[in-house]
Amino acid sequence: MARMKYSAKIICCCLFVIINTSFHKTHCNNGIYLTKQDFLENRISFPFSTPIEFGIIYRYEGTLQIIDSNGEKVNFSPGKIFGFCNCDSKYIYDNYFWGRSYLTVVNENPVGIYISESYSKYNPIGFFRYSKTVGDPIKDFTKENVQSDFSSDAVTKNKLLSLLDTLPKEFPAKSLDDIDKYKKIISKVLK
Repeated sequence: MARMKYSAKIICCCLFVIINTSFHKTHCNNGIYLTKQDFLENRISFPFSTPIEFGIIYRYEGTLQIIDSNGEKVNFSPGKIFGFCNCDSKYIYDNYFWGRSYLTVVNENPVGIYISESYSKYNPIGFFRYSKTVGDPIKDFTKENVQSDFSSDAVTKNKLLSLLDTLPKEFPAKSLDDIDKYKKIISKVLK
């Protein structure tokens, strides 16, 4: 009888862990980072519960529209926020790029690496950009820029040059799966 009670407790604990784990996998972290400091400290300034749909609204125009906890639509004009988090993916506003849009953050340390998308009539094309640290001016991820920016840091420079040889210059940007694939490659090379 004591053995059966003990087994029942183990089963209940296992069920709790399974239910708790599955909840965390489906829960999204969504919110606005008003400032660079908020972003760096992962401090969400303005949470929202409805994930943002991937698409042209924020990628192309730089305007971000969310639905707050009261069900009201709230618009953030281009450049009024530093970035946002949507289902645990982070985005920052690129004020330096001709499109002035939000870039997907694929790496934060030691160097900020981002995916930018250029929309054409037929397909979105993705390409990589970087900044020496998150919040610094964002540049094209090219050998010339890396050699210039990291001339006094041979270790980081060599890792980034190796990464440039590994990554495609342009790629079809079709889904979050593409972004996850590049995150894994970047993390492996920059280790």
